[in-house]
Amino acid sequence: MILEAQEQLATLESRRDGADDSDSELTNLKDLKVVRIASLQNILTPICRMPLEIVSEIFMVYCSINHMYRWRGGVHQGTCTRIILTSVCAAWRNAALATPELWSELKVYR
Repeated sequence: MILEAQEQLATLESRRDGADDSDSELTNLKDLKVVRIASLQNILTPICRMPLEIVSEIFMVYCSINHMYRWRGGVHQGTCTRIILTSVCAAWRNAALATPELWSELKVYR
């Protein structure tokens, strides 16, 4: 599927080279193909192939270890690790949000 999308992108680029710069339809199609290729490549990443249960366990361990080291003198240092996990990429966000144990105890600091 990636090779097919790359071939379509190459075809669009060659058509765009022959067209004038004002052809926004070709530009939009090219941009859509670039996004499609990136999303297909993301599917192949290890985090996307790993079962959700394992990813959830990794996140739980990370949050518990990171939580222990972020307290200094009774003050929480840095940003909440749960929020950081949801900000990495869509796969991490979906995995973190699908792990209720991460959100069962949420503290808000001023």
